[in-house]
Amino acid sequence: MAEVLPAIFEKTFEGVFEKCERLAGVCERAQLDVADGVFVRATSWQDPVRLSELPGELLFDVHLMVEKPEQAIKNWDRSSVFRITFHASATYDVLRTIKGDDRLRHIPVIMLTTSGDPEDVARCYDLGANSYVMKALDFSDFMARVKTIKD
Repeated sequence: MAEVLPAIFEKTFEGVFEKCERLAGVCERAQLDVADGVFVRATSWQDPVRLSELPGELLFDVHLMVEKPEQAIKNWDRSSVFRITFHASATYDVLRTIKGDDRLRHIPVIMLTTSGDPEDVARCYDLGANSYVMKALDFSDFMARVKTIKD
């Protein structure tokens, strides 16, 4: 069954704090949208140091909607963050950055893409990807591919 996460997109720490208060006891995990105004026009709160000040014990999927997310990943790698999501079109160096950093190298990276080009596949594995999955056009095919990775 799919996990449904509430998303938090707020301009201020106070707004994020209020949403976290409302979610306390309702769910264990939430998506925290982080936008820099460059990759997308909107901006949001983006101070990872203050994550520990948020109420409750929520775990976050931090959705980096920022230009060059590879420069922000280290800052958001915190105990309350269970996953960091970004748009591949925002950068070309995320895989190289993750696998080249001793603190992040242990994080498994699964490339999920529409490209089946053998050169793309080889480049990703050469840079340290743990797996390469082509997006399926059919949802049931996609879920079967995800299940294969999970198993």
